[in-house]
Amino acid sequence: MDEDFAAEDFSVLKCLVGQEKLSIGVNPFRANTPGSPGYRGYENSLAMWGTITAVVFVFVGYGWLIGLFLVPVGIAVFLVVGRVVQNRAGSRTRRWALSSASHFLSMWEGGVISVRDTQSGQAAISERGDALADFVRVAANSRAGPPAPQ
Repeated sequence: MDEDFAAEDFSVLKCLVGQEKLSIGVNPFRANTPGSPGYRGYENSLAMWGTITAVVFVFVGYGWLIGLFLVPVGIAVFLVVGRVVQNRAGSRTRRWALSSASHFLSMWEGGVISVRDTQSGQAAISERGDALADFVRVAANSRAGPPAPQ
Protein backbone atom coordinates (compact mmCIF):
# COMPACT_ATOMS: atom_id res chain seq x y z
CA MET A 1 0.00 0.00 0.00
CA ASP A 2 1.20 3.53 -0.74
CA GLU A 3 2.53 5.17 2.41
CA ASP A 4 0.97 8.53 1.49
CA PHE A 5 -2.53 7.08 1.79
CA ALA A 6 -2.44 6.36 5.50
CA ALA A 7 -5.01 4.67 7.70
CA GLU A 8 -6.14 8.06 9.00
CA ASP A 9 -6.86 9.23 5.44
CA PHE A 10 -8.93 6.10 4.88
CA SER A 11 -10.93 6.65 8.07
CA VAL A 12 -11.58 10.27 7.02
CA LEU A 13 -12.64 9.03 3.57
CA LYS A 14 -15.07 6.52 5.11
CA CYS A 15 -16.49 9.23 7.37
CA LEU A 16 -17.02 11.63 4.45
CA VAL A 17 -18.64 8.87 2.37
CA GLY A 18 -20.90 8.01 5.31
CA GLN A 19 -21.93 11.66 5.58
CA GLU A 20 -22.56 11.68 1.81
CA LYS A 21 -20.06 14.49 1.27
CA LEU A 22 -18.00 12.26 -0.99
CA SER A 23 -19.39 9.57 -3.25
CA ILE A 24 -17.70 6.52 -4.69
CA GLY A 25 -18.30 5.77 -8.33
CA VAL A 26 -17.80 2.32 -9.77
CA ASN A 27 -16.74 1.54 -13.34
CA PRO A 28 -19.46 -0.98 -14.32
CA PHE A 29 -17.34 -2.70 -16.93
CA ARG A 30 -14.47 -3.37 -14.55
CA ALA A 31 -16.63 -4.18 -11.53
CA ASN A 32 -18.79 -6.76 -13.29
CA THR A 33 -16.03 -8.88 -14.81
CA PRO A 34 -14.45 -12.12 -13.62
CA GLY A 35 -11.84 -11.44 -10.93
CA SER A 36 -13.68 -8.47 -9.46
CA PRO A 37 -15.00 -8.86 -5.90
CA GLY A 38 -18.45 -7.71 -6.99
CA TYR A 39 -18.76 -10.17 -9.88
CA ARG A 40 -21.20 -13.07 -9.69
CA GLY A 41 -21.16 -15.14 -12.86
CA TYR A 42 -24.52 -16.78 -12.25
CA GLU A 43 -26.28 -13.39 -12.25
CA ASN A 44 -25.00 -12.55 -15.72
CA SER A 45 -25.75 -16.05 -17.03
CA LEU A 46 -29.25 -16.02 -15.59
CA ALA A 47 -30.05 -12.64 -17.14
CA MET A 48 -28.80 -13.65 -20.58
CA TRP A 49 -29.89 -17.29 -20.83
CA GLY A 50 -33.22 -16.76 -19.07
CA THR A 51 -34.23 -14.15 -21.61
CA ILE A 52 -33.02 -16.20 -24.59
CA THR A 53 -34.81 -19.31 -23.34
CA ALA A 54 -38.07 -17.42 -22.80
CA VAL A 55 -37.97 -15.93 -26.31
CA VAL A 56 -37.24 -19.33 -27.89
CA PHE A 57 -40.10 -20.98 -25.97
CA VAL A 58 -42.51 -18.26 -27.12
CA PHE A 59 -41.40 -18.76 -30.75
CA VAL A 60 -41.82 -22.53 -30.50
CA GLY A 61 -45.03 -22.52 -28.45
CA TYR A 62 -46.97 -19.69 -30.05
CA GLY A 63 -45.54 -19.30 -33.54
CA TRP A 64 -43.31 -16.86 -35.24
CA LEU A 65 -45.80 -13.97 -35.41
CA ILE A 66 -46.45 -13.78 -31.67
CA GLY A 67 -42.79 -14.60 -31.02
CA LEU A 68 -41.71 -11.75 -33.25
CA PHE A 69 -44.14 -9.45 -31.45
CA LEU A 70 -42.70 -10.43 -28.04
CA VAL A 71 -39.00 -10.09 -28.95
CA PRO A 72 -38.94 -6.38 -27.97
CA VAL A 73 -40.50 -7.34 -24.62
CA GLY A 74 -37.71 -9.89 -24.11
CA ILE A 75 -35.08 -7.30 -24.96
CA ALA A 76 -36.63 -4.82 -22.49
CA VAL A 77 -36.64 -7.46 -19.76
CA PHE A 78 -33.00 -8.28 -20.50
CA LEU A 79 -32.02 -4.60 -20.26
CA VAL A 80 -33.86 -4.12 -16.96
CA VAL A 81 -32.43 -7.28 -15.42
CA GLY A 82 -28.97 -6.36 -16.72
CA ARG A 83 -29.21 -2.97 -15.01
CA VAL A 84 -30.22 -4.62 -11.73
CA VAL A 85 -27.23 -7.00 -11.98
CA GLN A 86 -24.94 -4.06 -12.73
CA ASN A 87 -26.20 -2.09 -9.71
CA ARG A 88 -25.79 -5.07 -7.39
CA ALA A 89 -22.23 -5.65 -8.60
CA GLY A 90 -21.48 -1.96 -8.03
CA SER A 91 -22.79 -1.97 -4.47
CA ARG A 92 -20.82 -5.14 -3.63
CA THR A 93 -17.69 -3.53 -5.08
CA ARG A 94 -18.23 -0.36 -3.00
CA ARG A 95 -18.69 -2.38 0.20
CA TRP A 96 -15.57 -4.42 -0.50
CA ALA A 97 -13.49 -1.33 -1.31
CA LEU A 98 -14.56 0.37 1.93
CA SER A 99 -13.73 -2.70 4.02
CA SER A 100 -10.01 -1.85 4.23
CA ALA A 101 -7.52 0.75 3.05
CA SER A 102 -5.53 -1.79 1.03
CA HIS A 103 -8.67 -2.95 -0.80
CA PHE A 104 -9.64 0.63 -1.52
CA LEU A 105 -6.21 1.57 -2.80
CA SER A 106 -5.94 -1.48 -5.05
CA MET A 107 -9.36 -0.75 -6.56
CA TRP A 108 -8.43 2.94 -6.92
CA GLU A 109 -5.16 2.21 -8.68
CA GLY A 110 -6.89 -0.33 -10.94
CA GLY A 111 -9.38 2.27 -12.11
CA VAL A 112 -12.38 0.34 -10.76
CA ILE A 113 -13.55 3.11 -8.42
CA SER A 114 -13.43 6.89 -8.39
CA VAL A 115 -14.15 9.45 -5.71
CA ARG A 116 -16.32 12.48 -6.35
CA ASP A 117 -16.92 15.52 -4.18
CA THR A 118 -20.71 15.78 -4.01
CA GLN A 119 -20.63 19.48 -3.20
CA SER A 120 -18.48 20.72 -6.09
CA GLY A 121 -18.83 17.77 -8.46
CA GLN A 122 -15.06 17.61 -8.83
CA ALA A 123 -13.78 14.08 -9.45
CA ALA A 124 -10.50 12.85 -8.07
CA ILE A 125 -8.61 11.36 -10.95
CA SER A 126 -5.25 9.76 -10.42
CA GLU A 127 -3.42 6.50 -10.69
CA ARG A 128 -1.40 7.03 -7.54
CA GLY A 129 -2.52 6.98 -3.94
CA ASP A 130 -0.82 10.24 -2.96
CA ALA A 131 -3.18 12.27 -5.16
CA LEU A 132 -6.08 10.44 -3.51
CA ALA A 133 -4.72 11.28 -0.06
CA ASP A 134 -4.40 14.95 -1.07
CA PHE A 135 -7.96 14.97 -2.42
CA VAL A 136 -9.32 13.46 0.81
CA ARG A 137 -7.39 15.98 2.93
CA VAL A 138 -8.63 18.91 0.86
CA ALA A 139 -12.21 17.61 1.00
CA ALA A 140 -12.00 17.12 4.77
CA ASN A 141 -10.52 20.59 5.31
CA SER A 142 -13.14 22.26 3.13
CA ARG A 143 -15.86 20.58 5.23
CA ALA A 144 -14.40 21.78 8.52
CA GLY A 145 -16.22 25.11 8.24
CA PRO A 146 -15.08 28.44 9.64
CA PRO A 147 -13.00 28.45 12.80
CA ALA A 148 -14.85 28.88 16.07
CA PRO A 149 -14.89 32.41 17.51
CA GLN A 150 -12.50 33.01 20.42
